[in-house]
Amino acid sequence: PAKSGYTATIYMTEANGTVYYDNAGTPLDPVQVLADSFPDTVDLIAYHESRLWLSRSLPNGSSIIWFSAPYLHHLFNFQQDYLIVPGQILAMASTPQALIVGTDSAIYAHEDNTFQPLADYGVVPGRPFVRTVEGQVYMQTQRGQCKAMPFVNMTEKKVSLAPGLS
Repeated sequence: PAKSGYTATIYMTEANGTVYYDNAGTPLDPVQVLADSFPDTVDLIAYHESRLWLSRSLPNGSSIIWFSAPYLHHLFNFQQDYLIVPGQILAMASTPQALIVGTDSAIYAHEDNTFQPLADYGVVPGRPFVRTVEGQVYMQTQRGQCKAMPFVNMTEKKVSLAPGLS
């Protein structure tokens, strides 16, 4: 029996079939058959371009970012839908133009399926990103206050701040 508040849907296929159909004859989306579920542990989660973006630190000092299928936030393809980023990711935030990724050693933008460096210095630990309602991301970096997009260091020429813990 179906759990209260849920509807059970059964999909069937012919023997050794590859396409699954419900009772009305509607095929199941292939991405749902081959997808991986949400990983067991993640460090950060961001929502950008109708996808969930998840990060986890790796033992070699770099980080991995997985992204879900569009509009299917619970389905992932761990074999091909990922990015490897140098450094430990400390923050991720979405802007209308790009996903901003801040690591302990650099700041990047993921835009139009390209991963581009914005700064060769990182963000500080804690909560270095704040997103405004207009979509701007303000960040506390190792070289002062910055904003994106477009990326601008607002304090580099006025003041030099020593890297802190927060």
